[in-house]
Amino acid sequence: MGQSYFQFKQFKIEQDQCAMKVSTDACLFGAWLAQSTRIWEGNALDIGTGTGLLPLMVQQMHNQLYVDAIEIDTQAAEQARGNIKNSGWIGQIEVMVSDFNEFEISLEKRYDLVMSNPPFFANSLKGEDKKKNAALHQTMLTWETILEKAFTCSTEGASLALLLPFVHRAQLEKQLEKYRWHLHQLVGVWMRPNKPQSRWMLIAKKNPTAAIQEENIYVQDTNGAYSERFRTLLEPYYLAL
Repeated sequence: MGQSYFQFKQFKIEQDQCAMKVSTDACLFGAWLAQSTRIWEGNALDIGTGTGLLPLMVQQMHNQLYVDAIEIDTQAAEQARGNIKNSGWIGQIEVMVSDFNEFEISLEKRYDLVMSNPPFFANSLKGEDKKKNAALHQTMLTWETILEKAFTCSTEGASLALLLPFVHRAQLEKQLEKYRWHLHQLVGVWMRPNKPQSRWMLIAKKNPTAAIQEENIYVQDTNGAYSERFRTLLEPYYLAL
């Protein structure tokens, strides 16, 4: 998925100006979020939108949702605006160039859904690409900031959706508790059944839930073909499905 664009069934993602390209992880996260939760209506906030992929995937399923998409990198934000302009939802997704650390929380506007494919890694070796480092590593934006500010800027019944590396589950669960979020749905992601787990996808809520819903998803089966669960989630998006 390293080409200059990625064509979906209902929209196209140009990505040559963005540090982080369209990835299988991000596509699975967007499809799962759009299809495995209640019908989203109202206002949503996407933190670190990059190409605009996540709000476009969610918007395809829930066209009553209005999304504010924050992106710190000016070039990436401009490309996200172009991707949204060329889609059918130009009036429902607004891209803002902003550092979430300095994001001003409005007294009048609160979000029903806060979503993020956030900086993944803490205390990990970085590469030479500064933009890619900012997208991948917690050097400019930490999970603590995301959890704290998301709680403050969201509605009473809000949900928080995150994608994170397998190794950081315990660390993030402690932080969720610290910032008064309650784990609601948790999905383990594997590329194949015979490979190590790679990611967690989760939804947390402000209001406590009776039981945590858990699931495992394999991108491919043991033969290397897309799994049935992956195909079901991505069929509305991928041209090849």
